[in-house]
Order: sequence, then structure tokens, then C-alpha cells
Amino acid sequence: VASPAFLASFGTPSGPAELLRFPLLTRDGADLVPKWDAWFKLVGINTDVLHESVRFADTNMTIEAALLGQGIALARSGHVEKEIREGSLVRLFDINFPSPAAYYFVCPQGIETQPHIIKFRNWLLAESQQAQLSYR
Repeated sequence: VASPAFLASFGTPSGPAELLRFPLLTRDGADLVPKWDAWFKLVGINTDVLHESVRFADTNMTIEAALLGQGIALARSGHVEKEIREGSLVRLFDINFPSPAAYYFVCPQGIETQPHIIKFRNWLLAESQQAQLSYR
């Protein structure tokens, strides 16, 4: 994602390979954090050495830097939904980059068949499926 101001100043990349000439913002950390090298590999671009401009310790800092026009950030759609909807950030490409994160519904053994547990589980599954479609 990038801010409209950044794109106005530096131009909009015409394709994924062109991102290599832009400042790339990334969050440092766990394997569950979206990584530029994995994204480039997904789109078929081999990069021997990838030079992110700045690494941040926190997702919010990475997104804030993109909002301030410091570069292009790779972020989960759910983290920038509001900013994209409001137009303060722009999704550059319609490329599905699945998250390695997984979520599990757990409850104490023996109550999984109780009606209120089943109802809650079904609601949770429906919400997660809707979010999955929205955040593509």
C-alpha cells in the first residue's frame, strides 16, 4: 500500500517488478509478518538482494510511514481496511498474498455439542469467511 501523495511524487509502479526502484517499508519480526522477498517470489520475481528502506518493530509504525509518504508498505488487508476505504492508502496491485497466520476455535472437551457453542462456532466461521472475501 502507498499514500496518494507518495504516488503523486514518485509515480505509480506499472507492475510488480517496478517496485524494486521504490522505497520498500517492512515490519521486522516473526515469520507471520508479510515479507517482501516472499511477495516477490509469489509474483515470479527473483531478487538476490532486497533492500528495504526502513524496517519497523511494529505494524502500526510501518503503516504510519506509508501514510506519511515514506515508501510502499506490505501489510495485511485487515490492518489497512479503513485507510484503503478512506483513500489515504492505495492498494497497488490485485495480487492475493495469503497470510501464514491461522486461527483456531477451541473449547473445553465435552461442551462442543451444546447449542450455544455450536451457534457461536457457526457465527465465527461465517464472519471469518466473510472477512476472507473482503480482505482479498
